[in-house]
Amino acid sequence: MTEASQDDNREDAHLAGVLAHVSDAVVTVRADGTVAAWNPAAERLFGITADAALGADLHTLLNGAGDRLGDMIAATGRGEAFEREEVDLSLGNGRQLSLSVSLVPVRGGNGAPESMTLIAQDLAGYQAAQRTDALLAAVVSSSDDAIVSKSLEGIITSWNAGAEALLGYTAEEVIGRHISMIAPPGRKDEMPTILARIAAGSRVDHFDTQRLRKDGHLIDVSLTVSPIRDGTGRIIGASKIARDVTERKRNEARTRLLLSELDHRTKNMLAIVQSVLRLTQADNIRDFVSVVEGRVQALARVHTEIAHHRWDGAYLDSLLRMNVTRGVYRDVEIKGGPTVFLGPQAAETIGIVFYELATNAARHGAMSMKGGRVEVDWELTESRDLILRWFEHGSRGLDGQARRGFGMRVIERLVPEQIQGGAQIDWMADGLQCTFTIPSAALAPPPSQIPPDREETLSPSPAPKDSG
Repeated sequence: MTEASQDDNREDAHLAGVLAHVSDAVVTVRADGTVAAWNPAAERLFGITADAALGADLHTLLNGAGDRLGDMIAATGRGEAFEREEVDLSLGNGRQLSLSVSLVPVRGGNGAPESMTLIAQDLAGYQAAQRTDALLAAVVSSSDDAIVSKSLEGIITSWNAGAEALLGYTAEEVIGRHISMIAPPGRKDEMPTILARIAAGSRVDHFDTQRLRKDGHLIDVSLTVSPIRDGTGRIIGASKIARDVTERKRNEARTRLLLSELDHRTKNMLAIVQSVLRLTQADNIRDFVSVVEGRVQALARVHTEIAHHRWDGAYLDSLLRMNVTRGVYRDVEIKGGPTVFLGPQAAETIGIVFYELATNAARHGAMSMKGGRVEVDWELTESRDLILRWFEHGSRGLDGQARRGFGMRVIERLVPEQIQGGAQIDWMADGLQCTFTIPSAALAPPPSQIPPDREETLSPSPAPKDSG
């Protein structure tokens, strides 16, 4: 075989490879009207295999080719050319086609036509594809999600308005650059891995990751990446949809925190209940149940107050007032002190302590005696520890030993055991002084907005028959 023949064979093989992958039907016709080439797109369009078409008369093959197409074929044999002529064709296999047809004569060395090339495109499919493309373009353009296309090598080829808003780059700034420009440190390896999956025909669904904005900020995104195919089904790139999930991630983190806090609070509550049960004494089951119910109800009210502040804690004065509301205990003077917000564990503990102090004062202390009264105040030390004082005046005749069984065990032990604070009880001739030290670690920053005074809506449950 001569070198020229080898070159011709190589050219023929190259041409055959090109024709096999184009999306339009391409037919080569000899001067005698027989088919010399019939590509896969022609098979799909006309419904006739290449084996059936090759060597057959084109006019006969296309069921007479119709008046218009037949005239065009004859004219091309005489040297005329046609470009994108619209033609209707009825085939013997029942197909009705509306085509855009181009016919080009192929001339020999003497200038006379030796063959022709017919290129046909399905107008109905083309018009439908145009409408679909226009619709998709409108969706992509108006979408709030970032929609980006890129080659299999990672080169950005399109970038919608959603991508501009999400990532801060304009389309002009990124098209032609590598997609790794938006990958933060430590995540650049994700991109070749994703592109490899796309090239293999897979897609990536709802992949949570992070991307780097133009201003240097990281954002949480969820990615869906799909292959882009050409008319022959060959994968030529990737389409990525990125959705900002920063708020979702923030909510998920908040939910995890709340669940963890709820678990922690529940365990603390059970620890307090266990401590209360251990310290409770009574002469009979009925009294024991009454005492425990009162303390559990008090703890429930404290939990309601904590929940009102999203489990961050409770205000000290709110805990005090819910247990010694003036409408019930008229002889309580709340001298008060600075605004103090207790953390949730401290709020549970001090809430129970206030309940025990008020219950004991009402049943056995100053508020059970004519002329008796209670004063409450508090202050913060330089180290931000809270000093809380409860004074009872006018409870003469009851010494420490006589009142020690009346809830004092709970009062003395809860603060040290639950929040590592201090509790000191001093018995005086005129009554009782309780001083509690709550460490600064048990306090919490107050919410940004102080809740309205709820004194009128908060009231303690009736004091139990007895406590011990």
